[in-house]
Amino acid sequence: MQITRELLDKLSYLHLKEYAKQIDKLDRVMELFNSALMNRSVNVKKVMPIDYCDRGLYGLALEAQRDGPFMNFAEMRTFFHTGLSRVYAEPLPSPLPPYIRLSILPNGIWVGQPDDLLAYLEERREDIKHNEKGLGKKLAEVIFEDVKIV
Repeated sequence: MQITRELLDKLSYLHLKEYAKQIDKLDRVMELFNSALMNRSVNVKKVMPIDYCDRGLYGLALEAQRDGPFMNFAEMRTFFHTGLSRVYAEPLPSPLPPYIRLSILPNGIWVGQPDDLLAYLEERREDIKHNEKGLGKKLAEVIFEDVKIV
């Protein structure tokens, strides 16, 4: 499978808006593309230096890089949510904890919960509730098996 960086970034932005509850669901075309991508095996590659974010987040990225590949995107997301719950001793209610510290998107693992990351990207600084160290920075790359990004 081959996709453009632009399409992957658009899908990731829509995921972020969906997690932040600004849209209900992806449109039909993006949902078809999303389905094809989400069922592929996934690896994680840490990209951020250790002092750019909280050490707990950095440690989770290293664990994911070591423990991969994951069967699919959902398994990888569960790994991070469970890890956040373990590292920060926060409960893991369904579907998302109230403050998850990371946004797990198709184009990477980003520092900041979805609402805060979206506010940061849209330059709405007044709407940021948790100013996590490294907010808006990519902690790790998500690499889908057999997907070439052009």
